[in-house]
Amino acid sequence: MANTPRKTDRRAKRTRAALRAALIQLLDEKTYESITVEELVAVAELSRATFYFHYRDKDDLLLEVISFHVQEQLALVAQNPIQLRQIYAAIDNDSGQAQEQMRMIFQHVRDHNLLYRAALSGEGAPRLADQLRQMLIQGVNTYIRMRLESGEGQAQLLAPVELMAGYFVGALQGTVCWWLETDMLLPPDEIAWHFQRLFYSGVRRVVRLVNFTPDVPVGRKVK
Repeated sequence: MANTPRKTDRRAKRTRAALRAALIQLLDEKTYESITVEELVAVAELSRATFYFHYRDKDDLLLEVISFHVQEQLALVAQNPIQLRQIYAAIDNDSGQAQEQMRMIFQHVRDHNLLYRAALSGEGAPRLADQLRQMLIQGVNTYIRMRLESGEGQAQLLAPVELMAGYFVGALQGTVCWWLETDMLLPPDEIAWHFQRLFYSGVRRVVRLVNFTPDVPVGRKVK
């Protein structure tokens, strides 16, 4: 009896999940550059033919693993969106939802730093980093438009949405690369605060809220 589409789909999901788990397991044991397809299929107990049926190469698999994590983070941010008014208080204030979301992002990077090191450095880095960048820009673009269309604060945007999304992702990617290169010596809340200071100061200049005068928060002392 031939496999039904539903059975085939479930089998494909199990196969891809097994290969993703194999990659994560091997990253705990060795560098990404030294991992081979033979090792991946051995850990997943699959054949090379099965691997190449689903993925072009191991970079393709790595991108899928990271995509799962990125989409999960974007969904968490969308569930608890930053109010535009909070941006005005986010530059000098080291608490609040804006700070917590940035801290959450950097905590996620630290928890999965082996994945991001593999994607942002090494032999496949240029292609992987560009694909990761495009994925993030699309998500951030959607998020910004959602906040503007909500009508919250009667916001006036003085720069193209695409430019803001690209600027945010470029700044975040550069900050993450620097952080990883320094072996994450700064804790997540500290690097999140520095990024917040660098990024949100620019956002305040291009996002205007009608009939809103921002409070002046108490500045944080830099150690």
